[in-house]
Amino acid sequence: MDINQLREKINLFIYDSKTEVLRWLNIISLLVSISSVGVIIYYYGYKHSQEVLDSLFLFMQATFAFYIIRYVVRIIYDFEPKKFFRRTWLEGLLITMLIVDAISYNFAGTLVIQQFFQNIGFQNFTGFSTIFLQVYILIIVAIDLKKESQILPRIKINPPKLFAITFLILMAIGTFLLMLPEMTVAEGSMSFLNALFTSTSASCVTGLIVVDTGSYFTFKGQFVILILMQLGGLNIVSFGSFTALFSKFGVGMRHQDSLEDFIFKSSVFSSKGLLGKIIIGTLVFELVGTSIILWLMESEFPDQALGDNLFFSLFHSVSAFNNAGFSTISDGFFNEFYRYFFILHLVVAILIFFGALGFDTLIDLFNVKSMRERLKYPWKRPKVGTMVNIYTTITLVVLGTIAFLIFEKQNSFANYGTVESIITGLFQSITLRTAGFNTLDFSQMAIPTLLIAMIFMFIGGASSSTAGGIKTSTFSILILSAYSVIRRKKHIEVFKRTIPQDIVFRAFSTLMFALTIILIGIIALSISEQELIASEQFRLIDIIFEEVSAFATVGVSTGVTSHLSELGKSIIILSMFVGRVGTLTVVFALSSSIVSTNYKYPDEHMLIG
Repeated sequence: MDINQLREKINLFIYDSKTEVLRWLNIISLLVSISSVGVIIYYYGYKHSQEVLDSLFLFMQATFAFYIIRYVVRIIYDFEPKKFFRRTWLEGLLITMLIVDAISYNFAGTLVIQQFFQNIGFQNFTGFSTIFLQVYILIIVAIDLKKESQILPRIKINPPKLFAITFLILMAIGTFLLMLPEMTVAEGSMSFLNALFTSTSASCVTGLIVVDTGSYFTFKGQFVILILMQLGGLNIVSFGSFTALFSKFGVGMRHQDSLEDFIFKSSVFSSKGLLGKIIIGTLVFELVGTSIILWLMESEFPDQALGDNLFFSLFHSVSAFNNAGFSTISDGFFNEFYRYFFILHLVVAILIFFGALGFDTLIDLFNVKSMRERLKYPWKRPKVGTMVNIYTTITLVVLGTIAFLIFEKQNSFANYGTVESIITGLFQSITLRTAGFNTLDFSQMAIPTLLIAMIFMFIGGASSSTAGGIKTSTFSILILSAYSVIRRKKHIEVFKRTIPQDIVFRAFSTLMFALTIILIGIIALSISEQELIASEQFRLIDIIFEEVSAFATVGVSTGVTSHLSELGKSIIILSMFVGRVGTLTVVFALSSSIVSTNYKYPDEHMLIG
């Protein structure tokens, strides 16, 4: 009897039990995964005696053993092992790592992954390898359960509500984690409001802080903020494609207009490939950025531990590409050790620039297939939306740089040379619209500079990007609409294409809702922060600047944030949330569906202007 015949006999023998065994295995997997995540939170969130640590680690070893057994059972019950290995190669690799670690720990008393990071100087990484493995296994289990579950497909929820809910869940989880005692250097735990503020700022990739990220949070706390920035940034750029991909959640033709607020219309029905490109593209940009920053840090600060430089590089690469603006440096890049590190500034600026362009634009520009077609057929060009984003972004960057050079020449740039002034002006022009990093002290800037800065923050970055604001596409359509009215044109035209009226209406609606939210926020802050303004420590323009920065999810501040009252912090939290998910998204999420719009009343003339 050969191996194939033996395999066939085994398959026939276990066939009847396959469905029931795998179903119970999935149920137990879910319970074990939830329990292990709870244990991990307890393990890393609190201080423990050695006896408790040993017990918790023993539990994690038991869960790893279960995952290994689960994988082996799935292999046995799969009648095509070769296809199974190809389909689950990454999970198989991690299971292999678990086995190697188990053997290493039981025979040598150490974990291979932890030893590897310790050898390269990343001492603070000790124990965190288990987090990566546990989280990944939990994702695998969730995917398996999704395939088997009949509950999720019955959920009927429109994209705007789902989009808002995902951020609320992320903010809530982040708040809970940041309140754990081991996340901060202070005694006890972080207050709920400050934890919620920090979690919202990180999840909404804003960057406003009420405590210093570098000195107040431990490595664990900074790691949580890093994950929140990554998930928050990915959520906005991948949500449209993800929702369209899982259309069984009740997303049909009636929701296509909502999806088009997140991705190009042509991408709605090709979301499977787009989602993969977004995730891979994000990781590529961030890893390249991490590598370059690490090389610069090793050159500039060779005495620092490699692990510290590596985490610094990863943190700032993720923060920059996701336009988050968080930094582990006290005072940000205005710190005396980084203020004149101009090469680092340029690298960070480039990451911010590409992150703010939007993945639809990046994929349209750099997709291999599209590039080949444009080389073969020179008359083919990128999408109109891509060209509008590129031209508008470059124009704003140039104008912003010039504005800084003019208005800060005798102020912030007084001690800078020509090249240094240009680099600093360019950096601020790029980061000011979207990210919130600073190489200058905004509290000392001239009033005209602050006013211009607020305009640039309000415009923001491109659609389907990690940036905030009303978006460059909205701003461009508003300018083109005004130009068409002046020229008495019946249609809005750009690059020999006509912009539909419903797009124009959305642009004006976005503008009005954004202005309304900001105005309400300014009025609310002026009431809640009366004592702060009366103390003459800060001016009204500082309060206005703070609100615009929060709504546009930029994160630049003149120093007001940490001095806000509890009510003021709550107002800023709400502004960051609304600014992140988008004003129209909030309105769509809260509004009821209109039965019909297929009617028209008689026209009526009105005086305008």
